[in-house]
Amino acid sequence: MSIIRGMTIEDFGPGAAAALRIVRMAAAGRCRCCAVPPAQETTEFGGLRVAALAHALARALGVAGGRALVLGTPSCSAVTVDEFGVIAALAAAQAGDGARRNAHVAWLAAGKGEIEIRGAAEALAEAFSDLGLGIALPATPPHILSAAQ
Repeated sequence: MSIIRGMTIEDFGPGAAAALRIVRMAAAGRCRCCAVPPAQETTEFGGLRVAALAHALARALGVAGGRALVLGTPSCSAVTVDEFGVIAALAAAQAGDGARRNAHVAWLAAGKGEIEIRGAAEALAEAFSDLGLGIALPATPPHILSAAQ
């Protein structure tokens, strides 16, 4: 697993951290997890709409995409390279930067399902905007650790 050394989910800020947690939960096939109390899930994730959109993104990435992504468990504080790419795509979508969003989606999709992934990312980013939760990348550049390190 390629993780980003010295970066935790908390480094992303509340909007991006919430987005990453719910995408992790959706990819694991659930939106309820002991790592996220139900009250936090309702307020932070905006209820069923955001959960459904996170499932749509996770499904697009997992089914339509051209490669298997490496995601952490919902309670994991470490961040993988693939998770950074997901947050980068969501941040670009929320910022209205289509070229940057498309570049991140193309890398995540590996040549398959870009339209589905792009649409799902746009919808999830918009839902977070509607909740007043900005999705942004940390200011410090990541240092990638490979499995061999």
